[in-house]
Amino acid sequence: MLLAGPDVTESAELSLPFAQVLVAQGSFPNEYDSYRDLRDAVYDTHLEGLSVRTMPSKQTLWCRVSRDAFSSGLSLAHLGAAYIDALKEVPGVAAAEALFVTSSAADVAKLQRAASGAQRLVDAMMKMYQEQNFDCETCEYQDVCDTVMDLKKIRKKLADGKAV
Repeated sequence: MLLAGPDVTESAELSLPFAQVLVAQGSFPNEYDSYRDLRDAVYDTHLEGLSVRTMPSKQTLWCRVSRDAFSSGLSLAHLGAAYIDALKEVPGVAAAEALFVTSSAADVAKLQRAASGAQRLVDAMMKMYQEQNFDCETCEYQDVCDTVMDLKKIRKKLADGKAV
């Protein structure tokens, strides 16, 4: 677990800027199912006294630590360990890491470009799996597929499977 900035237990502030980055490495033969399993593992991770609300479409995350949990020492290290454990339970995951940024709103904002790119990649993959439409010329994610070669491999695998 990596932390850039103060942990909730170290800050005198009632509110901190917050970003989390979770990374899993492994072998994922079905990208769609693996992504869904990884996402669900994160969403299903709950710690006593920690409330997490997300708005994935806006890449927004809110966390609230209860007074009891705060006084008991609940920290981002606990949350990171819980996420890592949950991710490692997903079939195919060999390693996982959690990064939290609480240093400043400017530091959190610096992650926006990478987060937006990752979200477009996920959105492109989801569209391929859900719609099974492989007409690249009319797809709003053509720029993503032209940049990320693995998406072309996924598209070919799906198109070949559809032809069967």
